[in-house]
Amino acid sequence: MIPQLSIQERDRRYKIVRAEMAKRNIDVLLLPANTGRWEQLQGDSRYLTSLGGFATEVFTVFPREGDVSAYIFNRAGWWKQAQKWVSDVRDGRNRWGENAIERISELGLQKGTIGISGLAGLFRAPEGIIPYSSVKAIQDTFPQAKIVNVTEMMQEIRAVKARKKCRCLNGPHRSSRRPSRRWCRTPILA
Repeated sequence: MIPQLSIQERDRRYKIVRAEMAKRNIDVLLLPANTGRWEQLQGDSRYLTSLGGFATEVFTVFPREGDVSAYIFNRAGWWKQAQKWVSDVRDGRNRWGENAIERISELGLQKGTIGISGLAGLFRAPEGIIPYSSVKAIQDTFPQAKIVNVTEMMQEIRAVKARKKCRCLNGPHRSSRRPSRRWCRTPILA
């Protein structure tokens, strides 16, 4: 079995992200699949689903209200059983634009504000990581929707670590490189 963070940690993360979405009036987040840079480029999907590893591509649709959906390149059935964070795990078959359109339609958010992480602004991928054809398909299908870049928002949220994660980062090895106190300001729920 793959090591998993707790359901309480999932709920803590979801609460923080959804609160930020509400502040910015974002209805749904699209977190792209991209296994580049040793899977660093799909950190947002992994942060909110715990899915990934083993070069598994994960495209996440994260609504402000409702169930999170994770589209996997393949082996969705295996991933459904390998984790407890996301119950709606589907085979996406690298059709990320179609997957997003399907789920946004199911959620009734065709005229909503769609936040896409990875449009631009990543340190190691300044021009973005989501395929242009996926974004274009979403724009063409939902011309009344507003698309916004949430790359910076997700980077800021992910930079703050839970207390338990800080203990893990510090670890028994007593590394001289400790996480910043700013990273560790958010308490974990028991």
